[in-house]
Amino acid sequence: MYEPLMIYGTNLVTTEGETWSRHRRLANPSFQETSIRYVWEQTVRIVNEMLDDWNVDGETKFVNHVVAMTNDITLLVIGAVAFGRAGHWRSRAESDSPLPKGHQMHFHDALRIVSEKVLIRLALPPFVWGDKATRERMGLGGIASKGWLGETIKEAAVAFAELELYMEEMIDERTSGGFEGRRDLMGQLMQAIGDDASDRLTKRDVIGNTYIFLFAGHETAAHSLGYLFGLLALEQTEQECLYQHIKSVLGDREPVYDDLNALGLVLAAFYESLRLYPPVLNIPKVTSEDATIPATPA
Repeated sequence: MYEPLMIYGTNLVTTEGETWSRHRRLANPSFQETSIRYVWEQTVRIVNEMLDDWNVDGETKFVNHVVAMTNDITLLVIGAVAFGRAGHWRSRAESDSPLPKGHQMHFHDALRIVSEKVLIRLALPPFVWGDKATRERMGLGGIASKGWLGETIKEAAVAFAELELYMEEMIDERTSGGFEGRRDLMGQLMQAIGDDASDRLTKRDVIGNTYIFLFAGHETAAHSLGYLFGLLALEQTEQECLYQHIKSVLGDREPVYDDLNALGLVLAAFYESLRLYPPVLNIPKVTSEDATIPATPA
């Protein structure tokens, strides 16, 4: 059922049985408090950059599509936390800088296009995209530079190929340079060890799981934030209560991770929004074989 999500390799979503258990066992340590703290720090940094942009001319800013804003925020957070690449808000983006050697796209441009075009990638048959050898031979992600597929498909093909290349380079960089000072999920997946030193995720497993964190975490987080902002906009009284609660905890300073437990009303607002509008209702599964479930009379 989930084979189309094996774009870059096996991962927690696409595996079953013992293989899934192994992936989960090795990936689980990546989601400890240190990772949550890193998410917090990167979110504060990115939102500060956004607000600095908004305050340049001193005019009131209007957000016409709140999810477009939250999509940008969450993508930058995931870029930093999952891949270890700290991107910046629009005025400080890397797009105006020279392309890295051997690349046709900047990393955060590839990340954005992959996140936006994933449904196209899943909808079209595999032969359109080609395997890695085909992409390297033909260029542009295995799609000729001119043809019937159109610019959107070609841009997506380039972005998916570029993201794969970036991830391979990141792994090689960590392999040769070590992990000191790194807190990103990719580095933690590379360091994960099971029952013995040989029980590790392969390079393709690391790439596949890092991508699935992007796929699973980006739009779900963005839409969860969007629903919360929408609900607060509709419920002005609750918005004011939440604002006063935050002010009572923080005063005029920036939030730090250690404030988390004191911001109980903020957490409650998130939980209520998620209860009303969960971004993921379920993860479908199918049985691989018939099973008999014994029933014991009450």
